[in-house]
Amino acid sequence: MALFFSTAEYGLVGTALNDTCLIITRCVKTTPVPCLYALAVISPTHIRRLGIAQDEWRTQQTDIRHPLHGHVAPPRRLRSRASFVQTVLPLQTTKQAARTNIWEDEWQRNDTQALEWLDRGITPTECLTSGHDLGWTTWKSFNRLRVEQGKCKALMKVWNYTTEDTCSCGSVQTMSHLLECADAPRCSPEDLAEPTPSAVVGTDTGRTTSEIATDSKKKMATVHNSENI
Repeated sequence: MALFFSTAEYGLVGTALNDTCLIITRCVKTTPVPCLYALAVISPTHIRRLGIAQDEWRTQQTDIRHPLHGHVAPPRRLRSRASFVQTVLPLQTTKQAARTNIWEDEWQRNDTQALEWLDRGITPTECLTSGHDLGWTTWKSFNRLRVEQGKCKALMKVWNYTTEDTCSCGSVQTMSHLLECADAPRCSPEDLAEPTPSAVVGTDTGRTTSEIATDSKKKMATVHNSENI
């Protein structure tokens, strides 16, 4: 593929994959990309490529039927022509376990932000996460509350869909506020990590907010169209 696609074209492929993860999880576009892949239980592309290279290197070493079995890579002369056998280690576990280990190591290097995601139940794994058996609408709101990116009034104001950002209780309505609003059942980050009845009820609050935001968007579109007329 490297002979046919440039670096810029690889970037376009990554953008298409990000959009696909948005469709799968129904998160909004402001969601951090690492969270998208974790919620979609799909390892990022660079990790999958690394896993394939490690598996190929193991096959080359252990399978006598491999065309390059026993081959010794020549010394590296050009920086752009490094053999993958000089940059990766042979696979020692299953491909899925290797991808998960690499993914977890990346999140550990992400320090504080990754810890916040883990506290809300967003984990780098290719296994279905808790809450996957909930209803579609509930699961969608559940994902948005976990990443704290959704159609709450504070963000809708930032996106110019509304001019008001206060909740019915008088506080600024952020995604985190929806979990602790006095006018709704309270829900903690621990409830989101392991879907409890409180977490499910909390997603209903997020769903209601989404409906309000959609109505605001439709009203703004109507006003804009009338001005053009």
